Amino acid sequence: MIFGDNAGEIVFDKLLIETIKKLHHTDITFVVRSISTLNDATLKEAKSGGLDKIATVVENGIDGHVPGTLLKRSSSKVNDLVRQSGLIISTEGGNFDTLDEQSKHLEKNISFMLLSKCYPYCNHFNTKLYQPTLANFF
Repeated sequence: MIFGDNAGEIVFDKLLIETIKKLHHTDITFVVRSISTLNDATLKEAKSGGLDKIATVVENGIDGHVPGTLLKRSSSKVNDLVRQSGLIISTEGGNFDTLDEQSKHLEKNISFMLLSKCYPYCNHFNTKLYQPTLANFF
C-alpha cells in the first residue's frame, strides 16, 4: 500500500510501483485524496498518470480539505487495507505530517519517503536541506 501525496510527484510514485512489481510480483494499492488540498493527487491525476493501469487506486474517503491522511477520517475501506497490508509506504511531507503520529498507534510499520524540504524535517531526520529521506518507524 502506498499513500500518494502531490499530483506532480505521482510520476515518481508510478516508477516506484513499477519497480516494486517487477521485483516482487505483488498487488499494490495506491491511495489518493478524495478532495484535493493545494496540489494533492486525486483519482483524476492518478488516472491521468496511468497509475490505475498498474495498481489499484483508492480514494482516502476524507470528505474535506486535509493536506495529508488522517486514518480516523478515512474510509473503512482504507482502514481495512491498512490492517491487511504487509508494507505501507507514505510519500512526501503531507502524509508524514499526518501519519507519523498515527503510526505510533498502529500495529503496522510505515516507511516514509520524502524530501527534507524544510528545516523542521532536516532537524527531525538529521538531514541536509533537500536531501531524499527514507525513514522506517517500528
